[in-house]
Amino acid sequence: AVLLLVDGEDVLETSRSNLFVVIGSVVVTPPTDGRILPGLERGRVIDLLREDGFVVRERRVTLRDLGTGSEVFVTNSLRGVEWVRACDGVGSWCPGPVGARARELVDGAHDRAAPPARAARR
Repeated sequence: AVLLLVDGEDVLETSRSNLFVVIGSVVVTPPTDGRILPGLERGRVIDLLREDGFVVRERRVTLRDLGTGSEVFVTNSLRGVEWVRACDGVGSWCPGPVGARARELVDGAHDRAAPPARAARR
């Protein structure tokens, strides 16, 4: 995926996904200030993580934030939650517990929202 930078320092999103960075005990994602698409999955992840007790802040994310983050993951409606493993010249990350929990919460929300299977007609 390609990171979208503005003014050479702010990290906004990828070409197809919204960005999340774990910095200390806080999950950070860029604000919907007109520079990024709000993303349905992004909103769902923010809500689910907050309901689960995580601190999620919508604020400016810089290349420095990205480099010092312990986890980086992205979201989109088709693929759910995916880990970012590296960004050239910035850093590399291993999948971590916050992204794993976000994935579990999203998968559970999708399972609850899925319509029940219909019995086959004879």
